[in-house]
Amino acid sequence: MDQRQEIPAWVIKRLFNRGIMGMIVPREYGGGFGITSYNRVLFRMVSAHQSIGCGAIILFGTEAQKNVFFPL
Repeated sequence: MDQRQEIPAWVIKRLFNRGIMGMIVPREYGGGFGITSYNRVLFRMVSAHQSIGCGAIILFGTEAQKNVFFPL
């Protein structure tokens, strides 16, 4: 995905099939995630960013990178 700078159609299709692309859409329009499910998805997204992004900078980043990307 990074090299081609595009998200494959199969990924988008799975997101739609799982209801993720319509999380905040009201049920009467085909959506239907409750607030708990919505928060679980957001938690997983943030968790991934924290462990992948921040973890890599902590382990391998320079002090300059840490000063740019981390809050004080």
